[in-house]
Amino acid sequence: MMSREDLENKTLTELKRIAAFYGVAPIGDIGNKESWIKALVSFPGAAIDQLRDGNGLRFPEPYRIHDLLSQASDLLGSPTDSQIALIRATVRGEKMRDNIDQYYQERLFTLWLAKKLIQDAVRLL
Repeated sequence: MMSREDLENKTLTELKRIAAFYGVAPIGDIGNKESWIKALVSFPGAAIDQLRDGNGLRFPEPYRIHDLLSQASDLLGSPTDSQIALIRATVRGEKMRDNIDQYYQERLFTLWLAKKLIQDAVRLL
């Protein structure tokens, strides 16, 4: 993120481009550089304040997260030896020949990735 000083050295067009990248709207008149600078300088703090206030993404109690993630992991099950072999092949970029089989291959791989991410998240709690 850029400092106010860095932003003040940008043109109005550059400020609009930067704001568009972040999805930030000006605070005030769209033709005024200061409106864009205010928005770009204030959004990081606003995001953190919202997190602390429990708006948008929030921190639930760790035990609840752990319980829910553990339940989700259990629902996904564990891969069989054949499924692990196909996952390894998928990681190497190998695809099954039949389009329908490819669909299920990708679905299996996505489920495995989801399970792995869930398990990593549980370990971090």
